[in-house]
Amino acid sequence: IFRDGLKIIRHNKIVRILAIDTALGFIMFYFILWLYQPLFIKGGLGLIYWGIFAAVMNLIAILVLEKIDIFEKFFGKKKLIYLSVIIPASLYLLSSFVSSIYILIPIVWSIFAISAMRRPLLQSYMNHYIPSAQRATVNSMASMLQTFLIIVINPLLGMLVDFSHDTALLSLGLAGLAIGVISKFHVQENFLRK
Repeated sequence: IFRDGLKIIRHNKIVRILAIDTALGFIMFYFILWLYQPLFIKGGLGLIYWGIFAAVMNLIAILVLEKIDIFEKFFGKKKLIYLSVIIPASLYLLSSFVSSIYILIPIVWSIFAISAMRRPLLQSYMNHYIPSAQRATVNSMASMLQTFLIIVINPLLGMLVDFSHDTALLSLGLAGLAIGVISKFHVQENFLRK
């Protein structure tokens, strides 16, 4: 089964592109989960509010995911995939320059909610090209790619945060913009079928 799944990723260009794009875009979602606390310290938000903030953040993501088809129809599939990495990347850049908690809270909520829709969208498009017998294996392998990227980037970003939190946010924003440009040129509208 594993070999069949690997063969699909290796030989199916569309699945390979969508799997890589999913993994790269996931970075935007993953790192806000441990970078928002230092942002809140910078903005002066008391620790007592962090749990409420996290609950609202997850509620917003659920609401966005619930309405994902509306976003898909409004923006179009390719543009939504592009925006789901470009907007969070731009917000990471902005957050590196802002210290007002009244601006930082909507920035973090937006990064989390917008990034959260990217993975399920790309996975649903990728599933169109994967035979159902290999779907779980291929999706698992794509998830392993994401995990591998996180294993590599976590210590690097940790060192960067230790050096300068704002520099880390700026770096994530620039990386996200690069991922968005790569995505825009590699992910074609005709790849995005359900």
